[in-house]
Amino acid sequence: MRVAYLVDTEECPDPLLDSIFSEAYGRWGGRRTLIVPAKPNGVDARYAEWLRHYDADIIYSFVLLTDEAVAGVHEQHGPAHLTYHEPLGRKKGDEGYFRIELPLQGLQSLSVAPALLSRSWRIGERLSDLKIIDKYFDQSRSPFIKENFGFLSDCYPPMTGQNFPQLFSTLTLISQEALDNPQWGKDARSEYFVEEAKILEELGKPSPILPLAVASDVLAPYLVTGYSDWSDGLTIVVGDSVDDRILFWNQHHRQEEVAINAITGLRLSTSRMDDSAFLKLVKDIVLRRGRPSSQGSRSVTLRSCSVPLPELDQMAAKLRTPDFWASVRAAHHDNHATCVPSFDEMHSVQYRYNISFTELRTRETAEFRGNQAYVPHALPWHIGEAAPPAGLREGNWMVDLAIDRLNDHCRFANMRHPWVLPRRLRLEKGFKVEWQDEHPQRYGERVTRVAREGYLALPKSLGHRSLTITIPDDIETFRIGLCTETEWLPFKHGKESPRGRRRYAYAEPSDKGRYLLAVLEHFDRIPDAFEVLMNGYWRDILISLGAVPVEKNTGLRDELIRTLRKRLGRPKGDLTVSTEAEFDRLSRESIRFGRMTGKSDRFVDYGSLHARWKALVDADLEAATHLSEEDKGHYRNRANLDRSIQYLCQHQILFQGREWQCRRCFNRNWATVDEMRATLECQICKQPEPAPVSGDWHFRANSFVVEAYREQGVEAVIWALWRLWETARQSFYFAPSMCLWETYPKTREDGPDVEVDALAVVDGHLYLCEAKGSSGLDNRQIEQLFAAATRIRPDTLLIACMDEVTAGLKASAEVLQNRLGSEVKVELMEFKADALERDSNLPA
Repeated sequence: MRVAYLVDTEECPDPLLDSIFSEAYGRWGGRRTLIVPAKPNGVDARYAEWLRHYDADIIYSFVLLTDEAVAGVHEQHGPAHLTYHEPLGRKKGDEGYFRIELPLQGLQSLSVAPALLSRSWRIGERLSDLKIIDKYFDQSRSPFIKENFGFLSDCYPPMTGQNFPQLFSTLTLISQEALDNPQWGKDARSEYFVEEAKILEELGKPSPILPLAVASDVLAPYLVTGYSDWSDGLTIVVGDSVDDRILFWNQHHRQEEVAINAITGLRLSTSRMDDSAFLKLVKDIVLRRGRPSSQGSRSVTLRSCSVPLPELDQMAAKLRTPDFWASVRAAHHDNHATCVPSFDEMHSVQYRYNISFTELRTRETAEFRGNQAYVPHALPWHIGEAAPPAGLREGNWMVDLAIDRLNDHCRFANMRHPWVLPRRLRLEKGFKVEWQDEHPQRYGERVTRVAREGYLALPKSLGHRSLTITIPDDIETFRIGLCTETEWLPFKHGKESPRGRRRYAYAEPSDKGRYLLAVLEHFDRIPDAFEVLMNGYWRDILISLGAVPVEKNTGLRDELIRTLRKRLGRPKGDLTVSTEAEFDRLSRESIRFGRMTGKSDRFVDYGSLHARWKALVDADLEAATHLSEEDKGHYRNRANLDRSIQYLCQHQILFQGREWQCRRCFNRNWATVDEMRATLECQICKQPEPAPVSGDWHFRANSFVVEAYREQGVEAVIWALWRLWETARQSFYFAPSMCLWETYPKTREDGPDVEVDALAVVDGHLYLCEAKGSSGLDNRQIEQLFAAATRIRPDTLLIACMDEVTAGLKASAEVLQNRLGSEVKVELMEFKADALERDSNLPA
């Protein structure tokens, strides 16, 4: 369970950082906790990318963020909890004011102890008689040990050191007065020391001490941030400023492949750099437990934000003694952000376990029953290796769910797309998770979040094992995301802050969306639909059969103009209409041509299909000079065309039959292949006639598909979705055209406020698609797109155009980009006919 803390470096007293360090040392994986500077308007821009890759499950803020900043953190980083520090019953300045109460308890760091004792970790070395550093409940203090190694009593409830004698004993710092007082109870198994130096001596010996700083990091995954000088050897930060302490803490994230029981960083107060006895103990600890360099030698880098480089060089000289066989160098840094990694040149930023121990990553699999599945009970490796006792196994870890899509759109038959969810639209609200055991959970445990990879993540613990998850269908998922009212829990108690973005009250597929779904459902899979509908050969055939919007039918437009010139008596020159009679003729011809929009070619015969296909074959074979005549004969085989025609007929895109003309009433009749018999009957006059015996088969286009293309313009949407689908590497899913209401409609007459052509998620990237048959956006359309993008918050507003993109459309896109800002990218996509597949290998 990953936690990030937001702090204001200008209001960051030492007790605040002490509290963060103690909480982190008590939680498994806690040493990899990220501290992020922030202000009320959001996180420090230098840390934004690091925080995004860190992918915190909980973000705990000591900064009172604005409502817009809260929404931005949820949208960009997607935590299960974004919580403001509000100590109940304590005021600022009171003792314990900075005590941290996470909304979700993490698995304890000492849960690793049984696993560490269960096997040998080095050749000939097996841990036994494990010791933990602790302090007595009196006023004993050691800021150095507390910050660098951790005290048991700062991280765990009282008596923890005495409750598990089978696992460990303690080295306890105590005052002389408390040690001499026989009435104050002592643990017989514990070793008590009145001097900090004695415990430091033990750390410098080969004794089996497990500092909580190590326990909170060992066996846990870490973020790969790229090798650099931060990753080499041990870092010692000298200084007492806030920048120094944050630098000391965050630099640990730059360390990779840390050996068990190795320490990677220390912080020394400047006041102790003149204490030679103390420095001798520190050097012994470095030689015994310090992380070696990449060459295997001891290497120390002395760093500071507050100490000038000349002084650092002098301090480095104090460490270079004959008994300290480690190289020492000094480096001064301007501020805490110096250790922030650069992610620009990295190919893959991911979490990784120690590669020398491949068992650490745990995977479990469960099968769906319908649309439900049990969530596998994946345990952290060390819990399964050696189960901790009851007092040390409380708390949660996080499970990432890679959920296969039931409605799969992957182009490959042997692979499936998983659900990769966006953070901009809370589609995870559509996944219903049920905790079925009777174990009581706090509200903070019944949460889900979207991890950086787009997987659904949720907390698990040994206390609640049985979880089921129900997967919604695609349209319902988008409807829930578009209309959810509560997207996150309140940031601050007692404050009426928003719990989500302004979304919509109601959403449903539009007529255009239903037409689109009906067209696509003629095929078994979306890839099959794209393969046919975006094939250049078959697209041309469908267009010739009328599957083209009326305004795109140039032949019909030209014929209308010729007819008007003839009717108005103006064969040449300007065509003007001025009199009532001329306007009447114009309206009559327009209505007549409107009726003609459906009267395109009624059918295409087999001979025409073959002629078009043969032209493609000849062009392909002309370029294939390496083929023999025998091989070319294989490609010219009509069976290749026949299989594709049969495929379209089986999916009812084309209908096979014959058109014949009645000799009595001259009506043109259509008989499907199923209706063909020896004698046919005219549909008008019922005159029987013998069936035709000569000529090719005829093929008609599905009238519903033609209407969807011509009247609803669904081809533009199909083309935009096809182009997005082609770019998908992991996951692709979409919702068709949706009608959206800002307030819930009370009657059927309450029309939608806006209609969007499609929503698509490509590898977790959310697209809002506006698909247009022509190039241009009027002011009303611009306003509607702006309103939709403002509420939906897509990563990209995609304007797909079937015409050449004009300067006017580019200007409209620029207007939208300026109004939406940098958080929503506006893209134009222009139809290119040559992008369609146009070879002779037709889909079948």
